[in-house]
Amino acid sequence: MNRSCRELEVGVAPEIVPAIVVEHIEGGNMYLFTRQARLLGLQAAPWAVSIGAAAAKATGGEVRVWARTLSPGYGTVVWSSFWDDLASREASFEALATDANYLSLAAEGAPFLVGGIDDTLYNVAYEGAHPGGDNKYVSIVQSACANGSVVRGMTTGVEIAKKAEAIGGHSTAFVANVTGQWGGVGWIAGYQSIAEYEAAQVKLNSDASWLEYVDGSTNCYSQEAGVSQALVLARLG
Repeated sequence: MNRSCRELEVGVAPEIVPAIVVEHIEGGNMYLFTRQARLLGLQAAPWAVSIGAAAAKATGGEVRVWARTLSPGYGTVVWSSFWDDLASREASFEALATDANYLSLAAEGAPFLVGGIDDTLYNVAYEGAHPGGDNKYVSIVQSACANGSVVRGMTTGVEIAKKAEAIGGHSTAFVANVTGQWGGVGWIAGYQSIAEYEAAQVKLNSDASWLEYVDGSTNCYSQEAGVSQALVLARLG
């Protein structure tokens, strides 16, 4: 499959397409496009998976569907996709606008929506040591570069990802916002189970060199309360 369509995002209308998850690339110009929506109702999760499958069939791309777990924003569902360029994304989304099955499912999703839908575009600055994989969970840490520290924040972000990989044992990507919060950055790691996630956190939090490194290197990121947050997503489909 062409890398530009490794994971296609889905949404709830021709112009509504999914949210956040990363996998791998240092250098280059790969994009991660995301869309997320908060859904409620017993049939919301099955619907999210179904519309993901419909988008995959219409475009020939891979669709992954995620939901926040153990995290703020209960009911937030995320779809994710990677692109080599924005023209490829646009062309694939045009296929959804004429697909009858997708449009039917999009119409069915309206009752599940709570609030608005958010799209965000990211540049993948570092893919991680071993991108891809059939991960069942991902952990995400989001922050933002402090004023006057964007360059240092980017270089430090890659260093943090690599050090987290070495200590925690799981491939960790580093991404930077193209849209959304200016100067925003994020680290994303994947796991086969919640037990793997827990074990990785124990390794990181019990490693003195990791804690000292984080304390000494993260002053290039915003220190304002609420800017940084940690999330866990579970894969739905």
